[in-house]
Amino acid sequence: MPSLLSRIDYAITLFQAAEYEEAKILFGRLFKLYKRENHIENMKLCLYHLACIAYIQGERQNFYELSSLYQACILNKEDVLQDIEYYMLRGLEGLSFHHYGEAIHAFSYAIALAEKRRLTEHKILSLLYIQKCHLLLGHTELTLKISNELWTTYQEEIQSDTVQFFYYHLNRADTLYALAHLEEMSELLKACETHKDLQAVPQVYAKTLVTRAKFHMAKKKNRLALSALKKAVEIAESREDPILQSEVYELLIENYERRGKPKKALHYAKKRLALHTKMMKAL
Repeated sequence: MPSLLSRIDYAITLFQAAEYEEAKILFGRLFKLYKRENHIENMKLCLYHLACIAYIQGERQNFYELSSLYQACILNKEDVLQDIEYYMLRGLEGLSFHHYGEAIHAFSYAIALAEKRRLTEHKILSLLYIQKCHLLLGHTELTLKISNELWTTYQEEIQSDTVQFFYYHLNRADTLYALAHLEEMSELLKACETHKDLQAVPQVYAKTLVTRAKFHMAKKKNRLALSALKKAVEIAESREDPILQSEVYELLIENYERRGKPKKALHYAKKRLALHTKMMKAL
């Protein structure tokens, strides 16, 4: 039987390859084994990756629970605040609750620590999340500047990592959409749509569909947009991802209104209201 160390290395490899379901099962099993041995460092490593997978897959409640377990776990260690993964999870919590300023602060702290320890992967991911925060705050010019600097400095790393590849391209595509640079946006989407791992992560596939729908709607190709949105809403609802659901509902409402179908627009308006009410109660 492989050693625990080799198995956790394999789990991390699965995570980096976006094989999230397999990675989740293995990290879950390893966490239980490390808990029996009271091996805090590896328990923490498992919880961090499990929390990241939950966030990526849109499982918000599971993410909060795993993040809380992680924080409880690191309380057993000295100097716990000097931990990159802690600040990255705090940043993801901020993103989930729409506290973008707090998220930027947490990710910035993670970047500072990552630079000291020369952990490029953590730095790039934190920068991508900061870029997303600024985009959601409407800081499109700053978002584009971060995007340009990321590509200039870390092009090779982004292209070789599945998660970073999609985060970078979809963030930039949304930025270009906000700036009405549609042709360059379409080229970025083509890179996502032809990527071999496009459907490995349902949320990534759905987000790609949503971004393509935005492009079609900007070009007034509402039928093509609707086709993409129907696929996206099925994924968003099956995964119970509130952030993704909200974005898809907004676009479906606009699409049906454009096409003169008020009843269908009202149907998704009611779904959006119910979703937002549920999200507010969760807060």
